[in-house]
This record gives sequence, C-alpha cells and structure tokens, in this order.
Amino acid sequence: MKKTILFLAFALAIASAATAQFSTAEYLDINNVKARYMVHGDMFWNPDSSAPAYEFPQGSGKHSGFASSFWIGGYNQSTQNLHLAAQTYRQGIDYWPGPLDILNNASSDTIQAAMWAQIWKVNRTTIDSFLNITTHTLANTPTNILEWPGQQNPHAKTPTNTPLTIPNRPMAPFVDVNNDNIYNALDGDYPNIKGEQMLWWIFNDNSAPHTQSGALPMKIEIHASAYACNQPGLENTTFLNYQLYNFSPVSYDSTVITFWNDMDLGNSIDDYIGFDSTYRMGVQYNGDAFDEGPQGYGTALTQKGAVIIQQPGDAANYRSPVHSFTYHERLGSPAMSDPLVAADFYGYMTGTWKDGLSFREGCNPRDTSMPAARYVFPDDPATIGGISQSACNIAPSDNRFLMSSKPFMFTAGLVPAEFTYAFINTDTGVNNANFNELRRLADTAYKYPDGCVVLAPLAIPNIAESKLMVFPNPADDYFMVADTDNLPKKIMLYNSVGQLIYTETSKNQQTRISTTQLSEGLYFLKIEKGGQQFSQPILIK
Repeated sequence: MKKTILFLAFALAIASAATAQFSTAEYLDINNVKARYMVHGDMFWNPDSSAPAYEFPQGSGKHSGFASSFWIGGYNQSTQNLHLAAQTYRQGIDYWPGPLDILNNASSDTIQAAMWAQIWKVNRTTIDSFLNITTHTLANTPTNILEWPGQQNPHAKTPTNTPLTIPNRPMAPFVDVNNDNIYNALDGDYPNIKGEQMLWWIFNDNSAPHTQSGALPMKIEIHASAYACNQPGLENTTFLNYQLYNFSPVSYDSTVITFWNDMDLGNSIDDYIGFDSTYRMGVQYNGDAFDEGPQGYGTALTQKGAVIIQQPGDAANYRSPVHSFTYHERLGSPAMSDPLVAADFYGYMTGTWKDGLSFREGCNPRDTSMPAARYVFPDDPATIGGISQSACNIAPSDNRFLMSSKPFMFTAGLVPAEFTYAFINTDTGVNNANFNELRRLADTAYKYPDGCVVLAPLAIPNIAESKLMVFPNPADDYFMVADTDNLPKKIMLYNSVGQLIYTETSKNQQTRISTTQLSEGLYFLKIEKGGQQFSQPILIK
C-alpha cells in the first residue's frame, strides 16, 4: 500500500498513542460517492489498515481520496504565542471528539471524548417517514432521530448505550416544533439536515496535549456536517460544513483556516496538483494518460476538486479570495517534506516552506530569483505559457496540497466562524487536458452554500408566471410581495418540509413580510389570488 513506508516510519509514535485514539467512523454513501469520516478531524482513510476510503464511483473499488483534514492556527492577541491544531496521519493527535465545558475554562478530557466518539447519520427518507407519524413514541421513533444530539436531548446515548448529557446551547441542528429550545423527538422535533443524507459530529482541540503539531491549544469547538444531495449535477459531489467556536478567553490575530489534502487519484505516485483562484478550487489530476496499479483508474481517468463554497469575508455577490495555495512532498527534501512542529504547519498554511523561504512564482516554487507567490501552479494545463505542473514538465508525484483562508480575527464567544467545502469528482473518462468539467460542476455546487434540500410541496405555477413580484430573494430581514392591483391575495409561507409557518391576507400593492424570526434556509412562498395559485422558493439568509 502507498503509505507503508510512511507508517513504518511513524510506527512507534502511533503505537504509543493508539490506546488514546478512537477509530469511530461513519460513511456518507448516497449517489456516486462512499466517503469515510472520523472523529479526530481527519477523513477519507482507515488508520487501522492505511487504506483509502473515498470510493468513487461507489462500488468500483477505486478511490479518489486518501486523507484530508482541517487545520487552524492563529496568534494569541495577548501573548503573541502561536496556537494551532492540525491532523495528518495520526502520528499524533490534536483533536478529540466532544464539546468543551465553556463554564470551566473551555476544558474537556479523554473520558468525555469517549462518550462523544460517535458520528450521527440521518437520511431525508427517515425524516419523511417520521413526519408521517401522528403520535411519536419510543417504539415508533427511529433511533437516529430519537438520539440525535440536539440541545438537551433527554434520549441521547453514548457509544456504550448509557445516557449522554447534551449541553444547554446549540448543538446538532434541529427543527424545534414546540419552540422550547430542547430537542425531543417525542415532541415532534427532528434533525434539520442539509441534504438527502447528513452526518454530524463534534470535536475540539483541548481534551489532551497536541501530539501532532506540538502547538498550544486554541480551545476551539468544531461542529461538523458532511452531506450529499440528489440534485442534478451533484451526483459526484460531497459537502463538508464546519462551524467553529472560539471558547478561549482571548481572540486570535492572523487566524488561518486550512484544508489539507492528500487526495491520491487511484495510484498515488503519478498525480499533479493545480489551483483555480477564481473558483477557490484546489485540483488533483493524473500526470499521465494511464493510472497504473490494481487501485488505479487505468485510462478511465477522473479529476478531483476541493472548493471553498463559503468562508469568513464572503458577502452578497462577493467571494473572499483564498489566501494561499501551497503544498509539501511525501519524500521531498527536508525543507519541502511533511510538517513536524507548529511553525512548520503554520508556515505551509501561510506561504512558507519549513526553512522559512517563501513560495515562489514559476515552475520552481523555491527559486529565489522569482517573486514570492501566494498560489503555486495557478494555471489550467491548457493555458499556453501558463504555470502548471503539466506545462512545466514536472514529474508526477505524491504531493499534499493546502488551501488556506484569508487571515482573520477569531473572536471569542458564541458566534461561530463558518466554512463550507465541496469535493467534486468528474465522471471517469474526462478530458484531462483542462479543468473545464470541474468548473462546470463547481458552478452547481456554488448554488447551495446553505444546504441543498429542495422540496416541492407546492405543485402550482411559479410566481414569475403572474404579475406578482417578490424581492429581495435571497432575503435578509424581510421580503416584499408587489402586485399591480388591490385585489385581495392570501400569502402563505412554508418551511422546507412543507409546514405552513406564516399566513396573511392583503389588498396592498406592496406587502412587507418580516423574516427576522426565521432561521436561515430555504422556504416556499404560496399566493392565492382571484381563484389562481402561484408559488416561489425563497432563501432566507
């Protein structure tokens, strides 16, 4: 297997930490992808066997991903010390499952981590069946809905089937039918998932010392959601959302979020990496026309993209740019190899090699005669005179790439920073000479920054077919229903599962509907007027 040498090198370190690690995993497995997620902030591989676990196409035995993880680092505003958490191949552990005790110095421990070493999984079809039940009981409620770790759920369980205490603050998202701020499926509450299938788990960086990076903890808590959707164009796409809470007593300057990827398209040692800054997309593609080996794709090649769908700094019609796109090598020189200490991690996150040298423009990112570069290999392979590993005739290899956010101030408190990523795969047999198909798929993924459940409870003509107008859409604090006359009209607003949540009859030519009390997400507007009915989806932000 591709990582045999790597894991032999780290065998002693892994063995010493193995008793403290959790192998808990769950699969996102609808559509054309089967992807493995774990509770220590890493994903897409199996630490017990060092085998890849992002199968695409599902059922093929081929994998377009090996390991990915989430890194974060910043400087304590008071002391100017670097605090950082990262994860690679479990030669150490920086993240642990479970929430932090925010009333006790944002603390946790490995005993608490064991209680939370699980990933909750729910399908939309299960929720639909649950909603068709009139009276909910312990006997007729599916376990994954009954034990969903929503705020203060009295029915939540640990992996050993003992009661699990859920904090009295936002945890796993849910629809609160009776608005009591307590998740209880017997009251009709149910998980609020972002796709046709969703995984939810929680981890932190303050349950034990950081043995991966050796860095000081940030005392952050991460709520993670992985989901997939049935919409056309998303069959090969998986999404990953992080809500990040800083529960330390300080804010962090120059905080950077990095998504680290060792993708491996089948055969691990013959790939190229690339970057498209417009799409905020890191790319892995095959370095030759044939992907060798029993796990290789042969001539039926695929490309893989990691796309930042949303990050701090984004605004309406504006995508905040990626701060840096860098890489390191599996078997490179010491200055270009895997990170070992906190400064190495933060350097790769922000644009420097392990020896402190800045990444450089051009075909050789260590050429000091060239200007410093934020992005390496930023051009499509089809760009004449462009800088890509293909155009530079660089030998294909096994590189890990890093895509980092713009530095920001990470303030302490209950307001989270939020990131959403999409992993997109081209159908096998794609033209490997450019990234056009990845861009097309990314265009579709970008349409769903807040989730992709699109139900249609209103099988009636769209409002666009009438003389009515609805604006703004997406809406923030309100939206307007505008009409050309003063005939009475009945205005009804439904949530994403078809429940009526607001109704009004109006004769005004302009009717203002407040949305300040509504959660973010997709809703459906229905208007009845003069014996006709019209509908329109509306997004609340």
